[in-house]
Amino acid sequence: MSHRGEMIEDLSQVPRIALLQAVRNYDPDRGAQFTSYAVPAILGALKRHLRDRGWLVRPPCRLQAAYLSVSTALEDLGGGRDPTVTELAEHSRLAEHVVVETFSARAGRRATPLDAWLLRPDDAPWHESVSDHGAALATVDDRLLVAQLVGLLRSLSGTS
Repeated sequence: MSHRGEMIEDLSQVPRIALLQAVRNYDPDRGAQFTSYAVPAILGALKRHLRDRGWLVRPPCRLQAAYLSVSTALEDLGGGRDPTVTELAEHSRLAEHVVVETFSARAGRRATPLDAWLLRPDDAPWHESVSDHGAALATVDDRLLVAQLVGLLRSLSGTS
């Protein structure tokens, strides 16, 4: 499974926590095997995490579900070309306007930097090309101290 922009630490911690909860809540007296109880609980925890935390701007739940169906359809129908909206709609069993709506919603998954259009040819962000990365800021205290000492020496020597 691709981690879809989520931190890999989160994607490994969520199922571990779900496993611990499954161990705590498992009741062997119900007759089910532990794995048939734990696996759906872990998968559900991962799905909830991706649903709740995977969007910068959260669309309605129906659109999130449609987005997952369309994403699966995109993977299934890939094959070296982009599938059409009609093909995606048929494969995911959604109306075409819902498929189009999911493409708009996809923009809410991640933010685009405001200076993305200002990328330099070497793909470094614009602010890196004009910033000294705080080099001058690191010496401000020293320069102020020297300026005060020069002022003190001038006042003591009587020159201005």
